[in-house]
Amino acid sequence: LYEIMPEAKDKKVILYAPTFRGHVATASSPDRIDFERFCRELGNEYVIVCKHHPFVKNPPIIPEELQHFARDLTKYLSIEDLLCCADICISDYSSLVFEYSLFEKPMIFYQFDKESFRQQHYEEGYFDYERDGFGEILYDKNDVIDELDRILENGCVLDDKYRKRIDKFFTLRDENNSQRNFEAIKEICDRG
Repeated sequence: LYEIMPEAKDKKVILYAPTFRGHVATASSPDRIDFERFCRELGNEYVIVCKHHPFVKNPPIIPEELQHFARDLTKYLSIEDLLCCADICISDYSSLVFEYSLFEKPMIFYQFDKESFRQQHYEEGYFDYERDGFGEILYDKNDVIDELDRILENGCVLDDKYRKRIDKFFTLRDENNSQRNFEAIKEICDRG
């Protein structure tokens, strides 16, 4: 990350990774982050790195004058690399939040289009964010800034509710995971 964006050194890294909107062939990415305001209010302590869904061919453009604060790294780093460097993740409906939850770092769900997204992508919903989510669900960009301020003020400390949800979804989270996977695959191969 520092090679591509040296401005990130000594700052907290916010990963903004929304899922796509629309259909696969015409997928778009939301353009709802006010980078100028975020820079003004958060730029001394944060940088934002964006990672758009692979289906999105024309992501929103971050103005050149804000590249020191916010940068689209979709073409430069994998989502796995960015999850590892992020101090905070802002997403919406993406499944990447499960992987990120294992880092036990704060998340924000920015779901400004909750009803239209739900109608377009799923009727029943595949995940109840209100009941099982790993962070605050927000609908307004002003609330996102307020939540980022709150997280920074509290030192990125997670609450017990978050930890209980991690334990609910990841029951076999210990040092024996690789061995269990190896044994399961070996057993399948041995059966033939």
